[in-house]
Formats: sequence, C-alpha cells, structure tokens
Amino acid sequence: MLKDDTSMVITGLCSGLTMSIGGAVGTVVSYTTLTGLSGYEIAKKETSDGKSYDALTIVNEPQAEDPPSVKLSLLFTSAVSFGELDLELRYNDIPVETQVQVASSLPALSISRRDISGDSLIGSAATDVDPTEITLDLMLWIAKPGELSRGSEISISLSKIEGGSGGPVNKTLLEKTELTLS
Repeated sequence: MLKDDTSMVITGLCSGLTMSIGGAVGTVVSYTTLTGLSGYEIAKKETSDGKSYDALTIVNEPQAEDPPSVKLSLLFTSAVSFGELDLELRYNDIPVETQVQVASSLPALSISRRDISGDSLIGSAATDVDPTEITLDLMLWIAKPGELSRGSEISISLSKIEGGSGGPVNKTLLEKTELTLS
C-alpha cells in the first residue's frame, strides 16, 4: 500500500482435521484420534528466461499434531525500514471456544495461542525493523464451526507507527488481508 515499498501475498491456505472415535465392548474401552492438515502452498518461480509465475503445491500432512482448523500463510516484504511495525488481528462474530495464534519469522510480531470470541482485536509490535521479508502464519482452532455466520471474519494487518514520546502518534496501514470464515 506504500506504493512499491511493501507487499503482502498469500503463500498458503490449509485446513485441519481432527476426528476422535471411541467405543466400549464389555469392560474394554478404546479411543483413537485421526488428525491431518491439507491445503495449498503458493510460491513465485521463474522460467529459464526470467519470466515470473505462481506455482501451486498441494500440501498434505496426514499425522499433523493438533492441526488448526484454518492456517493462512503470508509473506510481507518491505524495501524500507520502520521505527515501529504494528501487527493487528481484528475479528468479528467468532464463536466461543475458538483459539488463534500467529507465528512470525520476526518473533516480536508473534502472538501466542489464546482464546478469542465475539468482536475484538489483539496485536503485537516490533521496533527498528530493517528492510526484510517476514513470514506470518495465522492459525485458528474453531471448536464450533456450526456457529460461524456470514459475519465471521478475521483480518491481519501491518501498519507503521510514527511519532509518540509526548507528541501525536500516526498509524499508517501498510498491508491487510481478510479471511471470511463462512
């Protein structure tokens, strides 16, 4: 959004599966759980003559441990430095017993796994960020997918913060991606 200084592209979208099956026969009780993660990864590649193209790869991890219901992978690229870079997750109409986590290649922007519901926002910030590429994995564990509505959505945005120390603070949106869940 800052002309050609920054970009954020989707590099993958996956869905998780957790299925528990159990039963009892007489005094013997047995349970088993099946898990998996499957989806797509998107990468930029070049032909031998330098033409750029998108490569789509099917991802399948059949034994994923505690897979998220949804995993959105992003790549943020910046050609400029920032005194402060702010990550914001804004969510609407999220059912109870939902959890979110953001894993980032820039640890200060990571958000640990936590419960969310309803409408709100959470965030993190990093300071003194040089021109770089930052990978972001937004993961959601949705315990009650049947309670998602047309308004159930989550967005992830990166903004630069300028000013402060007694003066006005200026927040400028750099990049934003929104995921509607129903």
